[in-house]
Amino acid sequence: MEISPRVVQFDDLSEVIADAEALQRSGYSSLGEWSLGQTCTHLSSVMRAFIEGFPEPPSSARFPLWLTRNTLARFGGGREMLIRTVTGSIETFPEMVPSSDVVDADGLDALRDWVARTKGHDGAFSSSPSVGVLGAQELDALHRLHCAHHLGFLMPTARKADTAGRA
Repeated sequence: MEISPRVVQFDDLSEVIADAEALQRSGYSSLGEWSLGQTCTHLSSVMRAFIEGFPEPPSSARFPLWLTRNTLARFGGGREMLIRTVTGSIETFPEMVPSSDVVDADGLDALRDWVARTKGHDGAFSSSPSVGVLGAQELDALHRLHCAHHLGFLMPTARKADTAGRA
């Protein structure tokens, strides 16, 4: 598992939005593969999948996901460990890999929307192919860890004003 260089911890999903907005304001450098817009789009797609359902896993991943879900994920201690381990350690679904042309503002708008939907969701959540069905508190913890992992690859920088006075 690749460890994100910036240590980020979120106690609430609202803090995720504040961090992403601060990165957009200050500017950032990416030490990973994705921009802020791509990161926010990916995080949104995972939140969406827990509400609307996951895509079908690739055939090569079906058995490993089934095995994980039906062994470690069935036990309380195993599930907590798995939630921490899954975050950033498994290859994502192709449908959840963001396009390289995502604009930061659009990705951030999508993340705002899906954080609000996730926080306001009062029904059951979709079963994850890797960890199974999660309760609201477990899912909140997973989302906060997942967001911290990905946003940790974006390092804030101070933008210099250009000659027109824009940042």
